[in-house]
Amino acid sequence: MDERTINMDEIPELSAGWREFARDFVPGMNRPEHCHREAQLLYAQKGVMLVRTPDCVRLIAPFQALWIPAGVRHSISFLADTEMRSLYFSDDALRRLKHLNDRVRVLAATPLIRELFSALFSKDVPPATALLMTNLMLRLVSDAEELGAALPMADDDVFGALQSEILSRRLWNMSMEEASARLSLSPKTFSRRFNKALGMTWRDWMARARLCASLDLLLSGRTLKDAAFGAGYADQATFTAAFRKLFGTTPGAMQKSARRA
Repeated sequence: MDERTINMDEIPELSAGWREFARDFVPGMNRPEHCHREAQLLYAQKGVMLVRTPDCVRLIAPFQALWIPAGVRHSISFLADTEMRSLYFSDDALRRLKHLNDRVRVLAATPLIRELFSALFSKDVPPATALLMTNLMLRLVSDAEELGAALPMADDDVFGALQSEILSRRLWNMSMEEASARLSLSPKTFSRRFNKALGMTWRDWMARARLCASLDLLLSGRTLKDAAFGAGYADQATFTAAFRKLFGTTPGAMQKSARRA
């Protein structure tokens, strides 16, 4: 087996309508395209994941969870040291919540959702209690705020590959001229095609990418100063202002919220 992929047969069988799977990953590892017979609630307790589905590419950070309906093919790339946690739910477990299976959803991982993930994977919860907790989790998922994509990603081998490289190698100083040269395009053509594919300019996307990449530093316990510098900001104040504008909260507040999980 390729050391950078995971054997899908290793996941434990369904029990009482749900099952769990936990695995830690390092940058560069991936789970190749696959699907599950049950719906999946995917969460990164730490780290950042890039999840590709037929309709979209999504960057998932610890303040988010991803709901993937049964049968939807997807692959996962890990851009940082990541503690991945998944819950799987059978059709029977979802008999009263079948509307959840209409599409892939990016959801806000509230403090209670994060607490439940932490407790369910602690292995100290009696089975009957765990079943009650998973029922509560489903109710919270059903009511959770659905989030838009914080960072649009192109689902192709041109812009998508370039974006993944920028994120994994933190190439924050790459100019549009350098990026267009890599793709053998003129800056004007690159700009037009990029805007059409991503719905935003190269400059705006790079600014968002830097902020999204800072999430891993923040949520792994690094200082605000380290997160700011790691995202390519010269000072903490500018970083905080940009972070609040995109995520609606300050880096410090998000870090404190994550510590309660």
